[in-house]
Amino acid sequence: MTKTKNTKNRGFTLIELLTVVAIIGLLSAIILTSLISSRDKANNAKVKIQSKSIINALYLARDPVSGAWPGVSGQWQCLKASGTCWKGAYSGNATIVNALSPYLSSIPTPTNPPFDSGTYMNDAYLYFPDSASGFFGYSPGAYLIWAQSAPISSVDCQGSVQTASGDPSYYCYQYLGR
Repeated sequence: MTKTKNTKNRGFTLIELLTVVAIIGLLSAIILTSLISSRDKANNAKVKIQSKSIINALYLARDPVSGAWPGVSGQWQCLKASGTCWKGAYSGNATIVNALSPYLSSIPTPTNPPFDSGTYMNDAYLYFPDSASGFFGYSPGAYLIWAQSAPISSVDCQGSVQTASGDPSYYCYQYLGR
């Protein structure tokens, strides 16, 4: 009587393993892309909320008699107590921070991923209380500049939206009024 050997391998073939690895890699790429996209959208929403809070505080801090905007007249100001911002081009101003402190618990700091030391806006919002000539064809008055990583709609920015060369951000020159 002859015995037949039933020798069936119980492992995976190389093709099966490569297929499983490829499927897992594809699913991981899809999930990571959607996570990054949702993180950017959340950060952009945070910047919009922060800019609206700052704008409200600026309106509340405005002098009710003269209508003058808070801060040092005639110069761009970082909305932080000290230090520099926007690639070191502007300095922080305790005067504006003190003027806004009754209306904001703290001055918000932008946190979007593109805001690093290589971009203009990496650690503060920028404010100008009294532009005599206006910017980009808009009226003279006060402006708040803020940025985000996605295009800014005209609903979110009543002013001008600009981009900077080599900078992945979109900048809103928000017109506040005279």
